[in-house]
Amino acid sequence: MRRIVLIVAALIIPLIFFSFLARTEYSREKTTLFVDQTFPEGWGVAREIERELKSYNTTATVRSFEPEKLNAFIISDPGSLFITDAVLDSELFPLDERKYSSVAVAVSRRDSEICNISGDVFQSIPEYEDSITLKKLEKGKIDLGTISFHRLNLEVKPLSVDGIYPSVRTIRSGEYPWVRKARIFGQQDNPLLKIDLFTRPSEDRMENVYTIIAGGDIMLSRGTAKYIDLYGTEYPFLHIREEISGHDIACANLESPLSSRGERFSPNKGIYFRANPKAAAGLQYSGIDVLSLANNHAFDWGVNGILDTMSNLESRGIVYTGVGRTERDAVKPAVVSIGGANVAFYSANGIYPFEVSGKAGSVMRTSTIDSPFFKKSISEGKGLYDVIFLLLHTGEEYLQFPESQKITQMHRLIDMGIDVVLGSHPHVIQGIEVYNEGLIAYSLGNLIFDQNWSEETSRGMLLEMGFLQNSILYYRPYLVYIDRTQARIVSDADSTIIFSKLTTEYRSHEYAQN
Repeated sequence: MRRIVLIVAALIIPLIFFSFLARTEYSREKTTLFVDQTFPEGWGVAREIERELKSYNTTATVRSFEPEKLNAFIISDPGSLFITDAVLDSELFPLDERKYSSVAVAVSRRDSEICNISGDVFQSIPEYEDSITLKKLEKGKIDLGTISFHRLNLEVKPLSVDGIYPSVRTIRSGEYPWVRKARIFGQQDNPLLKIDLFTRPSEDRMENVYTIIAGGDIMLSRGTAKYIDLYGTEYPFLHIREEISGHDIACANLESPLSSRGERFSPNKGIYFRANPKAAAGLQYSGIDVLSLANNHAFDWGVNGILDTMSNLESRGIVYTGVGRTERDAVKPAVVSIGGANVAFYSANGIYPFEVSGKAGSVMRTSTIDSPFFKKSISEGKGLYDVIFLLLHTGEEYLQFPESQKITQMHRLIDMGIDVVLGSHPHVIQGIEVYNEGLIAYSLGNLIFDQNWSEETSRGMLLEMGFLQNSILYYRPYLVYIDRTQARIVSDADSTIIFSKLTTEYRSHEYAQN
């Protein structure tokens, strides 16, 4: 009896299995993508759509068609889609149109030496599904690949093509040439035209893409003030304003109170900064939107000095974070809404002093990462905000490499749920690390400062980051050189050479610089 049961089972189970496969295959929709013979880019678009349709349980066959014979193709294949750059019309059936665009980006592994390729090389790269390309790069099976711009992530490095980097701005402006646009037509009752791939094409998704640029320390007192008095409040930012204001959000660390009042912090701390309140006009001119006040010079001129700073920034429409009358107030983030996302900017100070007292018992405090309110706010923020930034003022000055303690500390902050940690205070550039799906810039160096006594302190980094709602697509550093307290962006070629040198130096350390 047992033998009979086993024989029956051996016969039935394969039938059930193959029946399941047959039903699965039968349930998978099929369509034909017809490419207009007169539209050369149509074949690239068709391959992209073919790959995308697989996620909608649809397989596609790609064929060509002649526009004047459109009606014959519609009759023979009513569920097909037609890819063209022209306007199609049918005498037999009403047609619906969808606009489609995609951006193809060349990528390599994050640790690759490759930064730029030619257009000819770009066009010769074999095309796979985005997920397959990413896996092949990860396993080292290919050195170069192409993926959709919206599938970029921190594990791959976007490459310039013929010297043009695939940034949000170059794509929007049309400067980046590898944008494919097409018209997609189908019969009005074709259900494929109702899927998200066509109702929310790449061109529309660019509305939810945004950029944030971050700079390092800004000090508008001492030597900087002399040049401001000579040439005006706009002088320090004249050559970086266009870059900064060209992004959706810009942030930095303000390391000099804006006030004409106050009393020096006591006990004596050696160096005191205080900038003329009119310098706030220069900050407004620069295009900076968010400033961290959590640093060791915030309280140089006491309670009145920092209160005046806050008031002067507010009058210029610049939001700030990192100080408050209580620890709870100090840790509150500045929140900016952009691209369908809420971006929170926290800041924290790791360098003494952390609070200052004034007359009548008034007290002001900086945020610190050790505060229980800070940890609680970050925990709550993960459910409130799409992206969380932390501008952290910490570390030893003038070191080109972060201390091991600082590396461990910033790793823990990413593990807490912070997406991007931006370091300041060392006054020199340190490395960038991708860690646990987060981004760490250990020190952005100086942005506007008067420390012209060395090459290292005369350099800074502007860090551009591209986002799709809550996802980081890419990051790109720009080298800044400060001459007589005025910042200039170094050319791409010279910048690449310097960052490549820094990359080589950093490889012996515990993190990787871009």
